[in-house]
Amino acid sequence: MLNGDAVSARDYNSGSDHARGAGRNNARPPQIDHLSLPQRAAIILVSMGPEFAAPIAEKLSDAHLRKFVEALKQLHEVPRSDMLAVVADFVVKMNGRKNTMMAGPERAMEMAEKVLDTDRLKRLTVTSAAPVSSGMESDVWGALSAKPVEQIIEFLLAQKNEISAFIISKLPTGLAGEILSTVSDDMSVTYVKILSEDRVVAPFAQRAIEKLIRKKCLDVVVESTNDAAIIYTAELLSMVSKSKRDKLMDDLEAADKERAKAIRKSMLTFEDLPVRLPTTAIQIIFKDYPKEDLLLALKAGETESAECVEFLFANISQRMAERMKEEIEELPDLTDTESDKAINGFMSFVTSLERSEKIVLVRAPVEDDSA
Repeated sequence: MLNGDAVSARDYNSGSDHARGAGRNNARPPQIDHLSLPQRAAIILVSMGPEFAAPIAEKLSDAHLRKFVEALKQLHEVPRSDMLAVVADFVVKMNGRKNTMMAGPERAMEMAEKVLDTDRLKRLTVTSAAPVSSGMESDVWGALSAKPVEQIIEFLLAQKNEISAFIISKLPTGLAGEILSTVSDDMSVTYVKILSEDRVVAPFAQRAIEKLIRKKCLDVVVESTNDAAIIYTAELLSMVSKSKRDKLMDDLEAADKERAKAIRKSMLTFEDLPVRLPTTAIQIIFKDYPKEDLLLALKAGETESAECVEFLFANISQRMAERMKEEIEELPDLTDTESDKAINGFMSFVTSLERSEKIVLVRAPVEDDSA
């Protein structure tokens, strides 16, 4: 049924070398409007291979199966580009029904449960569930979609397969189909399998992927590291108490020094603020952050990093600083849990200001490897 310049569903599913290694096709893939819905369904069913298609076929009525058989008879030959465009269209539409793989923070919870206690985990979940700025998202994905397909593919092939599959799911259907048509059969199968799974991408990870795209593909200078996983891990560990974070990072450094270095470079912690926070940003923070929460954060900060607290006070009016110090003195002592909550809330606010571009952080100092 699928031969010649086309790729059979059996060869496609097994990742054969039938069409692998072919040169990239610069032309846009043909539209699939000429294919009826039964024909598209038949293509998808056949592309899945007997192992996966058989259980589905068993649940279909005779009437539906008859339509599939008739549709297959009408499809004497299906070009590979048409077949992959149909699959891409199906996957993107399914992901759209799942809110484009943003069904919840399950992936983030899986990772967070390994390092956080229950109370802190609850706070982290609330923080990480904040919606991604629609302006940022439209800017990133729109700009990426405007790039030449060859450049997009080169970028995708350099990333982990899960990251690439998520990026493909965010692109217009036609462009996604062209990408699947152009990459090798092996990669097409890999991407489609990942896309068809019931996966979710937590907001933390999506923001990290967007930063990765801006740095690596859109030629925008942002502070980032080599991959989205490192960015996500750094942001996650920034929410952990200093004692636990230091222990985790020491253990990681002993096992993988380079990865630990990359994570440290991407972190923004309370004690980093004196070297990362511009003095012009302090007025914004003190003005916009709720005063009650600010006082708690400053009190907790006296233990976390007294140097940082003094830095913050040194960059507001002396009268205001003295008044706030008096109010802090009147506050009751904080438990470790209350201190962690106060610092995490403050740092989340600082990070949100950076994402909304209300403040611009100073680039992290480069460590001297020769030391």
